[in-house]
Formats: sequence, C-alpha cells, structure tokens
Amino acid sequence: MKDSPNVRISDQHVETFSRDGVVFLKNMFSAEWVELLKTGVSRNLAEPGERTRIWDRSDEWKYTLYDSDN
Repeated sequence: MKDSPNVRISDQHVETFSRDGVVFLKNMFSAEWVELLKTGVSRNLAEPGERTRIWDRSDEWKYTLYDSDN
C-alpha cells in the first residue's frame, strides 16, 4: 500500500478548514486506501461496539455514527 499521499496539505487547505470546518482534498488517498476505509466502515456499521452513538437519523436513513470501541 502506498505510504505517502498523492497531494500535500497546503496552508490554504488549513485556512479553509479553519474557516469552513471542512476541506476537499482531491487525490489525497489512493484507491487502495479508500477501499480499506470502506471495508472498515462497513465492518463497524455491521458490528458496532457498546459505546456506539448515532445522531441525525432521517427518513432517508442518513446518520452520523460515533464508535469509540472500534
């Protein structure tokens, strides 16, 4: 797996995050890393720990999940 990101975080990225609370980091992660993250998230959703908290459940089943056990 590739160890270093394709792109470096710039001062502008940091400023944007500080101002907006979010930043888009295009090509920051390789496809391999994205697949690894998808697998981990799927596993965590299927088997959440005892300390799992879910917020913002909506009619479309969108939600935010926090799980400090996994």
